[in-house]
Amino acid sequence: MDGSEQTEHAVAAALRLGRQHGAEVAVQYVEPVFESPSSARRFVRGIVSRLRTGGVRAWTVGLAGMGDVAFQIAAAAERLDADIIVVGSRRRGDLAALVLGSVTRDLVRRTALPVLLAETSERPEQSTGAPLVASPRR
Repeated sequence: MDGSEQTEHAVAAALRLGRQHGAEVAVQYVEPVFESPSSARRFVRGIVSRLRTGGVRAWTVGLAGMGDVAFQIAAAAERLDADIIVVGSRRRGDLAALVLGSVTRDLVRRTALPVLLAETSERPEQSTGAPLVASPRR
């Protein structure tokens, strides 16, 4: 989670998966640089509470530290023996992704786990409304 609008899409997807499969959800805040650690912890606890209220077993993995976000997400998922990683995505175009980078692209390269992109589009008319699952290409 990073506190952006895409967080809402990822939470909704995690909630659906948790309910459908009786899965547990571990929540990690990945950009504490832009927020105080105490504020980030409150944000994550709020998401955990929403998931629990929705009937999903959830807990916080804590805050990611400084550095490569994709690496930190992949490392946490590996430590937890996760089955899938759920992330929000703006689905930037190729040029924007090249210039701005893509945490999701880097994450898919760093993990053997499936990565579910809870998709949003910068232009609503492009959104399919359906989450996508990306598998790593090795």
